[in-house]
Amino acid sequence: MLKTRITTAVVLLLAFSAGLIFTSIDVFALGLAVIVSAGAWEWGRMSGLADEDAQTAYAALTGVAALIALYVPYSAGWIQWLMLIGVLFWFSVPALFYLSPKQPAIAGPDSVLLAIGLLVFVVAAVAIQYLRSFAPEASSWLLFY
Repeated sequence: MLKTRITTAVVLLLAFSAGLIFTSIDVFALGLAVIVSAGAWEWGRMSGLADEDAQTAYAALTGVAALIALYVPYSAGWIQWLMLIGVLFWFSVPALFYLSPKQPAIAGPDSVLLAIGLLVFVVAAVAIQYLRSFAPEASSWLLFY
C-alpha cells in the first residue's frame, strides 16, 4: 500500500514538474483547472455529496470557476484582494477549529463546506498561476521553493 502511494506521488510530482517548466501559460491554466476539478470532486464527497452526479457537477463548476479566474486580466489590485481573502481565511481556520464544538458526522450536503471548497480551490489556482507567470519575479522555480 505504501509503495503504491509513494509511486503515485513520484509520478504526479514528475508530471506536475514537467507541466510547470515546459508548458505555456494557457496549457498550464488548463492543467490547473483539471487538478482543481479532481480536488473538488473529492472535496464534494467529504462535504456530504453522496450522489456521483452531484459530485461531478460540483467538480465541473469549481473547475470552470478556476478557469475563469485564471483568465481574468491580472491587475495588482485584484490579486492583492483575492490573496488577502485567502490569507484571512487560512488565519481564521485554526481559531475556528479551536473554538467550534465537536461536529457530528456530515449526513447530507453541507453548502457552507462546498462554498469554502470553491473559494479555497479558486484562490489556490490563481496563486499558483500568479507565482508561475505574473509576479514581478515570476518563475516556475519559484513554485518549487
